[in-house]
Amino acid sequence: MSYDVTLFGINFNLSPVAFTLPIGKNGWDVYWYGIIIATGFLLAIVYAAFNSKRFGLDNDKILDVVLVATPVSILCARTYYVIFDGVKINSIGEFFGFGDSSGFSGLAIYGGVIGAFLTGGIMCKLRKVNILDAFDLA
Repeated sequence: MSYDVTLFGINFNLSPVAFTLPIGKNGWDVYWYGIIIATGFLLAIVYAAFNSKRFGLDNDKILDVVLVATPVSILCARTYYVIFDGVKINSIGEFFGFGDSSGFSGLAIYGGVIGAFLTGGIMCKLRKVNILDAFDLA
């Protein structure tokens, strides 16, 4: 599948798949939106590292919060998608996208934001980080 896009009078034929990794029998497609989201996430971490002192926060403690909140947020995004999109899950493997399906697909941004907010707040409490300053930085 590809899309015809016209920008400033120039026509582009764009594919949502950036490249395919040779994993599994059909390969593993890596999509442009995933690359863009990962790049934005990396830039946010770099921003936080450079600006944490301005907010009176310790870089190491902020990194601890991010390292715990990130995987929990991804799980929350998947859980939200499964619950509210009516996906039938028969095993824990299917929840994580293993098996006959096309892979780990189906995340809901609302679940990720809720997970990040709650986990970030809990981690800030545990690591003794000022929650409001950390949320301002985020």
